[in-house]
Amino acid sequence: MKAIRKINNNVAVCLDAGGSELIAFGKGIGFPKMPYEIEDLGSVDRTFYDLDPSQVALISEIPEDIFRLSFQICDRGSRVLHCAVSDSFPLAMADHLSFALKRTREGIIIRNPMKHDIPHLHPEEYKIGTWAVRLLSREYGLMFPPDEACNIALHFINMETMSGRQDREEGFRKTLDLITEAVENGMGCILDRDSFSYSRFASHIRYMLERN
Repeated sequence: MKAIRKINNNVAVCLDAGGSELIAFGKGIGFPKMPYEIEDLGSVDRTFYDLDPSQVALISEIPEDIFRLSFQICDRGSRVLHCAVSDSFPLAMADHLSFALKRTREGIIIRNPMKHDIPHLHPEEYKIGTWAVRLLSREYGLMFPPDEACNIALHFINMETMSGRQDREEGFRKTLDLITEAVENGMGCILDRDSFSYSRFASHIRYMLERN
């Protein structure tokens, strides 16, 4: 692999053995004078093919620490959800994290209108979001708003929608709505969808459906 143009000290535009252009991430690979041959391919952590100019520009603008965290979050999400992420997904996640960090530092909070639904309907994605927020908080010493866990979860939910897994989640959501409505009608009350009890109720329904 030949590095032909530096993006930063740890990212470079490269050519593979077949002459195809790619973006490579790896510690120090952008530091030597260009062009040069990367002899130790073990120094390359990640490669991205077929990126458009706007995505390449994005890589050059976003700090390296943001990409490191984005890769960690995407890798964990992929393992937990058993769903492969696309090449562009870590870039989109890094872009989101960059703006989330900027907003938090400036004290700007953007409310997520789905924050009450996501923990019940997408518990695994929400757990990834809460884990990611803890990771960001430790890294930067900031208190990120609770909505941010839902914002990150939405990225994974949208990714699953594209992969087709979301069909099953949509079926669960509709079933939970029907069961909730039946309980409310039968008991003559309105269930508090923000309560811990309702969260447990939704979890029991999910497990019952997955067993059957």
